Amino acid sequence: MTNKQLLSFLKNKKETLSLLIPIVLGLYLRVQTLKWHRILAYDPYFYYRQAVYFASGGSVHDIDPMIVTTVRRFSDNEYFLPLLWGYLGKIFHVNLWTLGIYLPLVIFVLQVIIVYKMGKDAFNWRVGFFASLFLSVMGAHVYRTHAGGIWKDTLGSLFMLMFLHATILILKEKRLDKGKAIVLGSYLAVSLYLSIITFDGFGEFSLVVSTYLILAPLTAKPRKNEFLIATLMVPVLLLGGMSVGTYWPWSDYQLKEIYLFVPFLIAGIFDLVFLLLAVVIFRYRKKEKVLYGISLILVALGALYFSKRILHEDNQNSLVGYLIYKFYKFTAYLLNPNSYWLSAQSKATSPDVLRLFFSSLLIFALLGGAVVGYRIARSSTKIQRRLNLLFLILFAIGAFLGIATIRLTYLMSFGVAFLSAVFFDCLLDILQTKISNKNKAIAVLLSILLIATVPTFVEAKKYVSMPPLPNDEWLDAVEWMGHNIPNTTVFNWWDWGHWIQAFGVKTTSDNIYQRGGEYAWFLRVSEKESMKLIERTKEIARKNTGKNITIDYVVVSRDLLLKLSTINRYYPPNVKISVYPFVLEGAVGNLRVYSVANAKIFVEFNENNTKATLVYGNVKRELKNIVIEMPSGRNIVYTYGQDNYIAYVTPDICFLIPSSLKDTMLVRLLVFEQSEKYKLVYDNGYVKVYKINN
Repeated sequence: MTNKQLLSFLKNKKETLSLLIPIVLGLYLRVQTLKWHRILAYDPYFYYRQAVYFASGGSVHDIDPMIVTTVRRFSDNEYFLPLLWGYLGKIFHVNLWTLGIYLPLVIFVLQVIIVYKMGKDAFNWRVGFFASLFLSVMGAHVYRTHAGGIWKDTLGSLFMLMFLHATILILKEKRLDKGKAIVLGSYLAVSLYLSIITFDGFGEFSLVVSTYLILAPLTAKPRKNEFLIATLMVPVLLLGGMSVGTYWPWSDYQLKEIYLFVPFLIAGIFDLVFLLLAVVIFRYRKKEKVLYGISLILVALGALYFSKRILHEDNQNSLVGYLIYKFYKFTAYLLNPNSYWLSAQSKATSPDVLRLFFSSLLIFALLGGAVVGYRIARSSTKIQRRLNLLFLILFAIGAFLGIATIRLTYLMSFGVAFLSAVFFDCLLDILQTKISNKNKAIAVLLSILLIATVPTFVEAKKYVSMPPLPNDEWLDAVEWMGHNIPNTTVFNWWDWGHWIQAFGVKTTSDNIYQRGGEYAWFLRVSEKESMKLIERTKEIARKNTGKNITIDYVVVSRDLLLKLSTINRYYPPNVKISVYPFVLEGAVGNLRVYSVANAKIFVEFNENNTKATLVYGNVKRELKNIVIEMPSGRNIVYTYGQDNYIAYVTPDICFLIPSSLKDTMLVRLLVFEQSEKYKLVYDNGYVKVYKINN
């Protein structure tokens, strides 16, 4: 091939070849976690356990045998990810553990392709390229697509993107004939349904499209394209909601409450109502957009008044009252997620997290929002007004949800990527117009592009370089449990339930889908009171399932001391636990220095006379109660008299614990390793397993 032929080939294939850049950059970031060779975080272990169960012939309607305090079928939660995972491994004879590590990388590549197609079909190939590039280096997206990070969000968002892509293709059609309506409608319906059974109540993209359908008549008269989308969404949302968290009405299973999908279904029904209203209003052909806008405001005010009356009168027994109440609870959760859930992922997103996940791209997305807003107001073509409105809503809803709760920053990443891409596409047009020298225009564009991507890439690299979760100590512990106590029930903090269950322990008292306050209170009470909490857990299981269970083991771990902000939510203010962690700063010989803010703890190790000194400001004081963590044996305790604090010294953190907590089970089992009713049977210095002496 001559140079001329090569250049011709590259020119003709530049659009396709451009996709290699975001794919290669994105994979480089996401493969960083391969070095741990493990599935990461919490929820993926639940999906892994389900995948193993389904691959072994289990059904989605089976009762989960590892959840003991309540009756829960696998179909009570999103099940398509573990179902697909299990059958892929079974069909292709791939180890499920290895498949779970690499599957997110495959999903990432598919998402890049879909994002590129969305940008190209809605605008042009440059928007598709920029959007896929920004998504590939964005920490918020790496958050859910790195190797080993196989969440329901990972696969569910692929189907959500496909649903949005189908919406774009339908909206673009000038003449939607029967054949195209069937093909594109099927694409839309199947992708929306798969997104629901993969990512259940978090069908944010359906909310995006519903909001678009309601607001679209403000830009142009509704067409049959919009009616096709709205007509398909309602039955699919209903079907999807009945498939997750509930059971078919004609089956033998008890009908259960339908959760977060209800607001999305209500929005879908409103779409049809408002589109019909718009058709009626547009018949007047005089200030029809203004009339429609006034109608929207009046309906919104009426809905607020009506819902207030329903809620005030506590009239939730009727179907209308129930639906409005569910919508109210959903909105209240979005506005204040901390009051509804205990998961750290439900907390509002802090500025530091936004910087870590989006960096400079958030600024470019806002600039892109201005461009899109201008196009909605000024564009001469109706289809461009419609598509720009759709992407603006995608960003607005994604930003609202992503800032309201950390977990949804991942979905926020798509809106940020697209609006940033629109800005750079607009910038390229301006540069080509204002700068006659093509090379100079490209140099300016590349400079600004580096400002957008390099800081984001660096922050994403930091994220994938963090220590793994679970750490090596936890993996060793759960493997030991799987081999040594496989047919027992352990009493544990709910975060760890999926890890323990995935490695063969028969049941756990808690996991993310069965979490009570009993374990939290177990940590807070004395040994004399502790057995009451275990008995209460047994009673809850007996009441909910009709079965008697035996709890034989208790698990504690050092990471409890780093989870107190969550554990304290179970306690009234007067009994909350406060512990002060000092992180290892350095070591010289037998001296270790731990620090936090402007305070330091100096620990000098001697065979029979270890000392610890606390220094803050101009104050220096000797600590008289010191406990040294010993992974291979009992912890060493040094007592030099009465003190207000216990210095719990571990290799990487020195915890300053108030002495008032010395008789709590948290300190007795984790720090002092002293108990009459509980026998220490496993200790790796981080995780400890105690057998209950009956």
